[in-house]
Amino acid sequence: MMAEGGNGVRPAFVLFVHVFYPDIWTEMAAHVAATVRVPFRVVITTPHDPQKIDVVPSDFLVSQAVRQVENRGRDVLPFLLALEAEGEGFEIGLKLHTKHSPHRADGGAWRRSIIRSLLPSAPETAAIVDAFDHQPHLGLVAPRGLLLPLRDRLNDNRGSIRRVGRATGKAFTRREIRQGYFPAGSMFWFRRDALKDLSAQRLFSEFEAEAAQLDATAAHALERMFALAAERRGYVALPVDLIDAAGTLRTAGEAHEAVANQPISEHAWQPPRLVLFVLRWVPFAHQALLRLPRPVRHFIRNLIMGKPPQT
Repeated sequence: MMAEGGNGVRPAFVLFVHVFYPDIWTEMAAHVAATVRVPFRVVITTPHDPQKIDVVPSDFLVSQAVRQVENRGRDVLPFLLALEAEGEGFEIGLKLHTKHSPHRADGGAWRRSIIRSLLPSAPETAAIVDAFDHQPHLGLVAPRGLLLPLRDRLNDNRGSIRRVGRATGKAFTRREIRQGYFPAGSMFWFRRDALKDLSAQRLFSEFEAEAAQLDATAAHALERMFALAAERRGYVALPVDLIDAAGTLRTAGEAHEAVANQPISEHAWQPPRLVLFVLRWVPFAHQALLRLPRPVRHFIRNLIMGKPPQT
């Protein structure tokens, strides 16, 4: 169970936020205050001075901790470190970060759509927390339209997923990767036990130094592994608009079938049918593409697809 806060109130969930852009966090903190009407704790990771990070202006805030971290592993490694520091003292969490995506023209709009989806209104936010309380097999809840087929959006991350998967203790199989889904944007609600296998201590050495990479890092691999890790522990992952059906979607296969019929967010890159065919059914063509120098691969991919892939 969740440990009580300093004022004796038991938080209903823990909000984990990686704050790389403090000005964006100011905007996000106001939205959190407007949409959360249950007791909650905030754990912030940031490479900046903790004294310059805003406190959520909410009467429902039980406590807020700010931990200064190295600028490494984007939002993912700091999240895993924060999870490890919190231990097993909570059951439900929400992972957010100050996503800016400067390489995308719609980066700000994408972030806001994710935040509005995961924290839609006070009653709807409370309903998400209640869903975890009443559906013990629910492990992860992604934003609307952003729980996406993994096999179509692996990009250059096949090798990274295998490498990081092995570091967790058991690599994911080709079948798990082919059938899996992932929460694009790396923001989602989760059950603590569902992510128990993603140990910061075990995975720390897998994270590269920051070099403004757009793909193929441990952070990009882990983004694509969160839902897989939850399913491996017997949970299901669903988009927020399907949690009402969680009572009938009790296996990963049932969840995948339901998600496959859901519309995709306007901010999610949708591969053209020809590209999907190549990715799914002509694996040797994809392997040939992977052997090309990365700048050449990116040029060809962007030429065919018309816009950068989801990262």
